[in-house]
Amino acid sequence: MRKFSLGQIIESSFRAGRILFSITGFILFILLFFSAYQGIYSPAKLSNITISNGKQEVQFLQMAHIATEDFYSEKTKQIEDLIKKDYHFLLE
Repeated sequence: MRKFSLGQIIESSFRAGRILFSITGFILFILLFFSAYQGIYSPAKLSNITISNGKQEVQFLQMAHIATEDFYSEKTKQIEDLIKKDYHFLLE
């Protein structure tokens, strides 16, 4: 049976801890990078829902509380186009 000194045990524990924290840090870095990439370069798209009975039409414009400036510009354009078509609006 091999005997270990206290110094060897502590050194081994620190080495294992550094490896564990390095791996955890790398995984967190990848997750944060992916989240930032998705938010900036590939933001979520919200579809508009249209319901019609043949005579009248209702459109639901989905909204996000946190989004890019381009998203809000597109929503503004959609609303302006619907105003030109004489749509009425109900807001949540």
